Amino acid sequence: MKGYRFPGDPPQIENEDIIEMGNEVARYDMLTFERVGPRNIIVRVVKTEEYVDFAETLYQINRGEQGGTFQFRQVRMRFWPW
Repeated sequence: MKGYRFPGDPPQIENEDIIEMGNEVARYDMLTFERVGPRNIIVRVVKTEEYVDFAETLYQINRGEQGGTFQFRQVRMRFWPW
């Protein structure tokens, strides 16, 4: 995908897929890519309160090194069982 970089495991996206934003995204937000149809993927922000029970792959969004590009860094969260 031109303009996107994925350090870590990239989501399963094909060239024909249509990617839509599910809500407002800000720099450093935690995101997930959800397939909602045969060719449709929604990118949505994962809220902080969802982290504990979240089983899908998380990506943190940042600006890419080149202007007009984005980097989605894979994030793995682990929680101590207090």
